[in-house]
Amino acid sequence: MATNTLEPTLDPGDNKQELWGELRPTESAAMRPSNPRPPVDEPSSKSIAFAVIVGVLLLGLALALILVRGNSDLSGVQDAALVEEESIVIDTVADEDLSDPLPDSAPLPDAEADVPVVDEPAEANPVGPFTAPSILLDNGLVSLEGGQPDQQTADRIAGEVAAIVGADNLTNNFVVDTRAPAEGSVGLLTTSDSITYVDNSFRLTDPSRRQLDLTAYVLEQNPDAVVTIMSHAASRGDAVLDVRASQTDADRLVVFFSERDIDASRIIAIGLGSANPIDAESPELPINKRTDVVISVP
Repeated sequence: MATNTLEPTLDPGDNKQELWGELRPTESAAMRPSNPRPPVDEPSSKSIAFAVIVGVLLLGLALALILVRGNSDLSGVQDAALVEEESIVIDTVADEDLSDPLPDSAPLPDAEADVPVVDEPAEANPVGPFTAPSILLDNGLVSLEGGQPDQQTADRIAGEVAAIVGADNLTNNFVVDTRAPAEGSVGLLTTSDSITYVDNSFRLTDPSRRQLDLTAYVLEQNPDAVVTIMSHAASRGDAVLDVRASQTDADRLVVFFSERDIDASRIIAIGLGSANPIDAESPELPINKRTDVVISVP
């Protein structure tokens, strides 16, 4: 039996391309991307490692900058604190009481004598009333007593007295007392020592020479003071001759003080004869020939 095979009838004028085109699946406009993306390459492991190293280096650099700046700020704070501390120290020193300065250096003593050193430094303004300066002479030994305005003045006067009587014969008991006159003072001379002579002559003993020099010094330092000279004679058996002899001794001392520029109006000289012997049982002995010298302020 014959089989009839139906074949499509093609119109020769039909376009095969259009036919096959209609058979292909069509894409809608919505399915097409408006802006297609280019392909993206995946990062490699080397790139990631490099990025990590760069990041670590940058972080380390940032930390180093922070530390440097921190140290700089700390140094600045420390410097400021040091300056402030020095300023406080300076202000503290400036606020301290400088009314009592450190003691001045003692002046150099005269070449002829050394200034005796006080065993312990005296305190300023000792307890009790002010004691006026004075010079005491006893058996040829001199002591300086009373207050002086400062140590320099005390040492100066001690040096001047030591040059007269000798450092070995001097004790410096001056104390510093700001109540004393600013210019200082040697005070008056107080003594029970008499001027004595060698073998009933007119020649003075060495201690008596030093005593007269000290007396003249005190008179020079105290222009208002006067000196009274009272001479005694060893008995010769004639009271008139004894008075005359004692007056001669007194007048000799007037000449001595006049040569030291002590005005004659400040000198009183009296010859007492032999009326007051030291040894009443032996008035003729040379020990009875003596002169007492007294300084006073009228």
